[in-house]
Amino acid sequence: WDAFQRFRRWWAADRMGRTGAGGYPEVIHRLYWEEVMANLDRLQRVSQEAGVPVLMVQMPAFRWKGEDYPDEDLEKQLAGEFKKRGFYVHSLWPVFRGTDAEALSFDPWHPTEEGHRMIAEDLQKYLRGTGLAPSPPNVETPDSSETSLNGTPPQTGP
Repeated sequence: WDAFQRFRRWWAADRMGRTGAGGYPEVIHRLYWEEVMANLDRLQRVSQEAGVPVLMVQMPAFRWKGEDYPDEDLEKQLAGEFKKRGFYVHSLWPVFRGTDAEALSFDPWHPTEEGHRMIAEDLQKYLRGTGLAPSPPNVETPDSSETSLNGTPPQTGP
């Protein structure tokens, strides 16, 4: 409850331009760091017990200008914490670097349809590249006489 109250006071001051802070990620970093680390430790324990890999996808806040991403240092710090715990880590910042943040988002946190498409394409490549998701089968067109739809030779008899 105390952390929530501190956040509310900071948020009100920030909206009036009185904090001198860089924005939302910085306040979360300062107010909740220990809690975030404790939650990561719990996630590590539970995922190891279940034998399930964890993928942490780092989504940049849509507040960059061209090549300049103000949260890059925080993202790198968090990536280090994720890797220490054995998690897979994938940053989406390279996907968006050099693009127009305002054209790809509704606000600092929610991408447009085009932003979602960029994310989906990048994650698909990453998941297949790491083996966390299977590659699709080699599917031929239905008019092919060489293979069936599942990529195997067609049956020629009973």
